[in-house]
Amino acid sequence: MFGISLNDSPKGVTVFRDGEPQMELAPDELMELAQALQSYAVESADQLPEEPTRVIRFDDLEYRVHVSPYHQFWNSVDEGHWEPETFEVFDRYIDGDTVVLDIGAWIGPTSLYAAQKAKSIHAFEPDPAAFEVLEKNLQANADQEWKNRLRLHPIAVSPSKGTCRMGSRHEAGDSMSSTLLADSAGAWMAEANTLQGLIAELQLEDEHLFVKMDIEGGEYKLLPAIRSVIDSQPCVLCISFHPGFLMEKLSRTINGFLPRLRRRIIFCWQHWRVVRSLSSAQLTYFNGRPFRARKELLKAFLSGEFPQGLIAQTRACRIGK
Repeated sequence: MFGISLNDSPKGVTVFRDGEPQMELAPDELMELAQALQSYAVESADQLPEEPTRVIRFDDLEYRVHVSPYHQFWNSVDEGHWEPETFEVFDRYIDGDTVVLDIGAWIGPTSLYAAQKAKSIHAFEPDPAAFEVLEKNLQANADQEWKNRLRLHPIAVSPSKGTCRMGSRHEAGDSMSSTLLADSAGAWMAEANTLQGLIAELQLEDEHLFVKMDIEGGEYKLLPAIRSVIDSQPCVLCISFHPGFLMEKLSRTINGFLPRLRRRIIFCWQHWRVVRSLSSAQLTYFNGRPFRARKELLKAFLSGEFPQGLIAQTRACRIGK
């Protein structure tokens, strides 16, 4: 066990190991040593006897993760720069009576956090490379009492049960896996199930659910397909939209006569479909302000823009909780 303390020497800092002094360092030397050790651990992770982990801290919560190959990403999470508004939504809606469904869990930044707040959580990640890291990150917290609240599922939540074809913008595990990229090089087939089917299989019909959906454009097909859940289940949905991904796909596939106008019409129609599927729910932006559907749909047509996050609180949830 290492320790550090101040001393009265010219350098001012002593590094201890198991209570025995090892070296004296000046503050600048201490910082250089810390940076060098961290860089070495990250770059040599696959050669070390055990892959190094680090602690990600929030105000009163923390979890441990494997640092490689996502070191810079975890720095962003630890420093509070990665999606702070998402964690604020989690704090607002998740408590000990909530069952969380993390659809698009990736390597676990939100799942490992929510597991410490919720009654239980099911994390769904169909990208095999990301799922492998997610499993390792959960195992890194094997000594935590909340670990058993988190169950991992290597499947996609889809409009239909069976399989679906998925691809990634760069490579598997890059957080951008999507059914919108099914025609990309290196695409793969993933096991899939419907949200309705999963709720039945996991016996969650009577639970108050919090559904985080971040599936890189797949939301445009999934949301209209889960309208029965939205209409009947006590549920809060935290939905990340990816209008840029949708417009990129339309740009790849629509050409010929008046392609720009046709793309805008379809882009607006796709957003109208998802707004319509959420019509029985109370819709707000992530900051809690009421969603203005007509304004946003007009903006979608005129400028190709749409909010990147919405909260949908179902009527059953508002009545029951």
